[in-house]
Amino acid sequence: MQLKPDKATLLSGQENNLKQEVVDVEDIEVGDLLLIRPGERIPVDGRITIMVGTGRGAQLGVLFKNGEVLQRSEEIDTVVFDKTGTLTHGTPVLTDWIPVGDHHDERELLQLAASAEQNSEHALAEAVVDYAKKQGVDLAIF
Repeated sequence: MQLKPDKATLLSGQENNLKQEVVDVEDIEVGDLLLIRPGERIPVDGRITIMVGTGRGAQLGVLFKNGEVLQRSEEIDTVVFDKTGTLTHGTPVLTDWIPVGDHHDERELLQLAASAEQNSEHALAEAVVDYAKKQGVDLAIF
């Protein structure tokens, strides 16, 4: 993938008499005035665009393994997620509790699960504990 164009339109001359000249991107110097039309690529060094892109992605919580991955992301047309809560809250969230079997009632099973997880630092364990607390379940102390 080529991020920058091979040619650029350089403007030169006086303000009321500008001339347009198509030049090789390598011939552009700092301070040159360029004409960039809608839809045209901006002739910026690719390393700079990758650095800015990865920095902005990190600010938004998106991490790229390397510059090539960022460049190839242009080809992505579908993204599939297999988790809920993590995308909207930034951490896993337990939204539903469905006990299976008839060994315990729902509240007692939630109390046992959350009590067992309360000392864990794992994100999924914390989600179970948070859910139990929101349901008003008292946790056992171990």
